[in-house]
Order: sequence, then structure tokens, then C-alpha cells
Amino acid sequence: MLSKKTHISEGIIGMIFLAIATSFPEISTAATSVYFLDKVGLGYADIIGSVIINFMILFGIDYFSGKGRLFLKISRLNRMSGIVVLLLSFVILGAAAMRLS
Repeated sequence: MLSKKTHISEGIIGMIFLAIATSFPEISTAATSVYFLDKVGLGYADIIGSVIINFMILFGIDYFSGKGRLFLKISRLNRMSGIVVLLLSFVILGAAAMRLS
């Protein structure tokens, strides 16, 4: 219903909702560490660490599964969203490094 009203594909809407739902613990931990504890580094580490661990899990599943290369079987949209997440992670890391120095 939402995809018909907004003319956005169901895959993109689902990806956005899934990203928000699975990232909520990291976002709340980062916000708490920055606003209440004044620990900016903890906020960066929480979010970047989560992204790194999630990708390591995916790469491990891809490597150890007996069904061939799983990453070659996913859709182009999912591949592009993964690349965007990696690029944004590097931007956040660069901004954090510049802020700390």
C-alpha cells in the first residue's frame, strides 16, 4: 500500500524499514554515549563496529556455505545498498579521524 502511494518499490521500502529496525540499538547507544556521557568516540565505535561485524558475518556465511558464492546471487539493488553502506562507513571513519586530530 505504501509503495503504491509513494511510487517507490517494495524492495526499497522494506530495505529502509529493515535498516531502521536493525540499527535502532546502535543509534540509541550512540546517542546516549554522545549526549549523556559526552563520549563521541564511543558513538563512532558502536556504529562502525556494528557495520564491520555485520559484514564479517555475511562474508563468513558466504565463504563457508556449500551453495557457491551467495553474493553473486543477490539482486543489483542489494549489492548497491551494501556498497553505499561501506562508503558511508568510510566517510564516517574519515570524519571521526579528522575530528579527533
